[in-house]
Amino acid sequence: MSFQFDIETNAQPCLRDIIAGIGLEKVAYLSAQNDFSDFTPLLGDVVLYQPDQSVRGVWLKKTEKGYGIRLNTFTPVSDARLAVATAKAVALLAHCAVRPEGCEEAIATDALTAFCGEEWERARFSEAKLVIDICLGSIGDKKSSHNEITIHGYRRAFVFSRPMTDSLIQKGLSKDEIIENYFHQARELQEIDQKENIHAAMIFVATLKQENEKTKPDIWAFLKKIAGIDTRKNIPEPPKKSYNFFVLSPNLRTLSPAADYVLFTIERDGQRSVRQLSFDRFAAFAEEKGYRRFGAKAYDIPAISLEQYLQLFEQSEPML
Repeated sequence: MSFQFDIETNAQPCLRDIIAGIGLEKVAYLSAQNDFSDFTPLLGDVVLYQPDQSVRGVWLKKTEKGYGIRLNTFTPVSDARLAVATAKAVALLAHCAVRPEGCEEAIATDALTAFCGEEWERARFSEAKLVIDICLGSIGDKKSSHNEITIHGYRRAFVFSRPMTDSLIQKGLSKDEIIENYFHQARELQEIDQKENIHAAMIFVATLKQENEKTKPDIWAFLKKIAGIDTRKNIPEPPKKSYNFFVLSPNLRTLSPAADYVLFTIERDGQRSVRQLSFDRFAAFAEEKGYRRFGAKAYDIPAISLEQYLQLFEQSEPML
């Protein structure tokens, strides 16, 4: 349900000129390859966004024939308009036309505004409603409804669940209001660590192979290193499961990512111990404490005292 604009050209406009040509306020960008720090010609993919307005931003990517501007599903009108403005800016700099998704022929930039008018914007919002319906099981087989929906924002994932959505419906919110509520939370989640003194924890993924295979050596060594175990000898067979976790430290305000487990590490008698707690159990603790929550899985965790941290450690389970 995403939407893409394609531009066929051999031109390579620089990112600085593209952003200037967009003509909207406070347009920023992120790139995994960081190829654009000096505004060199486009060499890879970049996500354009507007702080406090965007949720997922707009994906600007280099293709074999030119450029693609992609708008993902479940984005606010601000992102839709950013996508249109980006397509126009690239096309004008490249002196060529734009082919919107579903069109056989490219159209001139002056016709793009009319093509992507109110009706087109409403269609993007209707796609967001479909995502809510999928979450609720209102369309398709209800047994296969998604209990959780993950929306990958331009900086981090935002997760909402069926119980959350049901709760808002019981409060009398319409689907339109629920979507705007989620957009508001997702916007705050993308920018909180840019405005406040909070550590945004990273997700670590330990992918284990099939039961007849060993864990990938680099991942297993990483887990062993955390646990303070010598990786050169006496390495036991890895557990037959995958770990998706973040590490929580005492006395550090932390923003939790959408992980499955929370890891606690302590040192006793010169030995480091690592234990894990399922995110569901940690969420129950966070709700009891009244921690601020964004969606279903992102918590603003205050700096936990060492005493409270040790209590959580004792409630957790051995990882290895």
